[in-house]
Order: sequence, then structure tokens, then C-alpha cells
Amino acid sequence: MSTTFDHTSPSFGAGAYSSVTAHMAVLRRELLRRAAAEYWRRYMLSVLDAAIEQCERRNLAAPDGVSAMPPPKGVVDLIEQLQGERDLEIRPPCSNQEALDVLFELEQAYMPFAADAGDEDGPWAA
Repeated sequence: MSTTFDHTSPSFGAGAYSSVTAHMAVLRRELLRRAAAEYWRRYMLSVLDAAIEQCERRNLAAPDGVSAMPPPKGVVDLIEQLQGERDLEIRPPCSNQEALDVLFELEQAYMPFAADAGDEDGPWAA
């Protein structure tokens, strides 16, 4: 006769083993949640970096150095999506330079220590 039980359930009542195992499961879930959030943050930074690079290349290719041409369609779509996710007013950029400025503003939400950016010595100051 075999008995199955959920060893992560605190209601099992097997003493210290059950409570420690449940605590370890909670810690593991929190670790996985933080790892997933960090992975998403890094992924979004790489997407934003690619969009910024597209705008910078367009500016460099312009004869006057700063392009008044419209930004690439994919960049405009990305900006609108991120503005919507952050509950900002959705304003598609009119020029490539404006798109670049908006991308730099949106990138701050994914930067570590962005809240500390106003500090003169930075986040690593002693």
C-alpha cells in the first residue's frame, strides 16, 4: 500500500521536513520569478538597442547629419507598444531624431539603477 503526499504542502504535518521543503519551494519560485524578470529586462534592452541603432544609422546616412526623415515603421510600432504598456500618451514620433529621443526615454525604465540617475556620484558611490 503506497501513500502519495504533496511534500511542499504546509498542511502535510510531517514536522520540520515538510515546513523546510515548503520554504525551499517558496524560495525557488521567488528565484525563478526574479530570473525571469531579469531575462525580460535584458531582452527589452537588446530590442531597444537595436531600434536605437536603426535610428542612429539613419541619422548618420542623412546628408545633413540629423535626419528629418520619418523613423522606420518597426521603430514607430515599438514606441507605440511601449508607451501603451507604460500607460503613457501614445504619440508616434514625427521624425527620426524624435524617435531616437523617445527611445532613450523609454530605455530608462529597463536600466538598472535608473531611479538613482539623479545622484551626482551614481549608484556605486560610497
